[in-house]
Amino acid sequence: MKGQVAVVTAGGTGVGRAIAIALAGAGSKVALVARTEAPPSETVTHPLQLGAKAMCVTADVTQRDKVERAAAAVQSRLGPVDRSNGGGGFPHACSRGLSQLHRSP
Repeated sequence: MKGQVAVVTAGGTGVGRAIAIALAGAGSKVALVARTEAPPSETVTHPLQLGAKAMCVTADVTQRDKVERAAAAVQSRLGPVDRSNGGGGFPHACSRGLSQLHRSP
């Protein structure tokens, strides 16, 4: 996982937060995607303290145009997405969409 770019949806709290911190601890670059900025902004400080590159992206993962913008922002700042993890059941499918958008020509 070291050096890989990981997207975590619902990464501001609960399971998503734990996933984001674990990925950062393993050396991944982490992008937290959530509908609101506050919880992910607080969570992103943990990966940064571990020396990992990390960022927050505000996006409603139920809206494709928002997912596309989030994917572009992640790729621009961290590089192509290598893995995606959802902090909840439904967001998992959307985080896979983020990964697929990056791999598309």
